[in-house]
Amino acid sequence: MAFIDIHGHYAWDIDDGMPSLEDAKKALEKAKNNRISTIVATPHVVSGKHTLKDLEIIKDRIHDLKELAKVYNIEVLEGCELFLNHDYLEALEQNIFIPIENTHYLLVEFDVRKELGNENEVEEAVREGLKYDNEVMIEEYINGEEITSFVLNGEVFPTVMIKSQNGEFFDYKSKYEENGAKEEVVLLEEKLQEKINNISKKVWDILGCNSYARIDMIIRDEVPYLLEVNTLPGMTTQSLIPKSAKVRGLEFSDLLDKIIEYSLF
Repeated sequence: MAFIDIHGHYAWDIDDGMPSLEDAKKALEKAKNNRISTIVATPHVVSGKHTLKDLEIIKDRIHDLKELAKVYNIEVLEGCELFLNHDYLEALEQNIFIPIENTHYLLVEFDVRKELGNENEVEEAVREGLKYDNEVMIEEYINGEEITSFVLNGEVFPTVMIKSQNGEFFDYKSKYEENGAKEEVVLLEEKLQEKINNISKKVWDILGCNSYARIDMIIRDEVPYLLEVNTLPGMTTQSLIPKSAKVRGLEFSDLLDKIIEYSLF
């Protein structure tokens, strides 16, 4: 059995993925050992930040990765992970993105913590949205503490709390820049922790998740609000899930072994 990695940051020295060529070689070697036959290279492309010139640099590095991966008998497909902030429509109009191997498919990352400041901004955003569809969804802004719940093979692991250190929101910079956020395992008040664990397990069961998942929530006034379920979350030594697993005695390599084991059955 072979596997396809559809969300890969193996391309080195262009985002928060592999810092060097040597790190990329090590990652590809591990991918080969884990029977990954195809990787979709998805470096971050940030709307409003990256330009067409930047995109060419990213594409050149993906090409380098394609050539390098041949040594490990791994096929690399071109792509990106586009950050959907308020500038994403302009990025799409200017073709500042890389669809997966020239198809109509694009991997995106949502900006779930953007607050519109006043009534005029809301109206302006709605009018802009109606240029592209006949419906616009407006969600309530929930001001609270962001946490993530890791579930492995149906077992809920310790909660990780995330606090931005770059401003009010846990945005792109907070997530990916050094010291951008404080991410630590916490034990919340007993009843609140029980709520979070119950929600995590119920979401896992209802959606029929397999192997592992990361369930993100915001807590306001002791009430957990579900943000999203990520069934293919980031998985480096600095990611959120390994922090939770380590508290249960699972080192990073052991965690990967478990994920692979549960994925096969």
